[in-house]
Amino acid sequence: MSFHLLPNLCFIGGGRTGASLAFFFLRQGYRVISVIEKNPDRFDYLKKEFQWNFLDAGFDSRKLSAAEVIFLTVRDDHLPELAEILSKLNINWKDKLILHCSGTLSSLLLNPLDRKTDLYGNSIDLAGRRINKKKT
Repeated sequence: MSFHLLPNLCFIGGGRTGASLAFFFLRQGYRVISVIEKNPDRFDYLKKEFQWNFLDAGFDSRKLSAAEVIFLTVRDDHLPELAEILSKLNINWKDKLILHCSGTLSSLLLNPLDRKTDLYGNSIDLAGRRINKKKT
């Protein structure tokens, strides 16, 4: 019998997309380390509705470091700022996959992470298997 470990997941943005994906992956047996939601009203809603013990109101470098896959599920206009913030956090970026879930914006918005992580892309990239690999 083979044993396959599922990757640890983190979601930055607990809106409809982030919360729905977290809920889906939880039901599939994945370990969700964190859903980060900075909007206090949405945070309170998620806490009350789902009683998730991994819900966070801010960035936790330890949890982000422990995740193998980080989903960026924030509004499109927040992606450039978020990528810049993430690039400055003390996170272990080794072998980490960063995905943003916008179907309309290019992965080039994640360029601040290029010097940090090996793989990043958007959900269209993932579906098409076109993930940006860091050039060494």
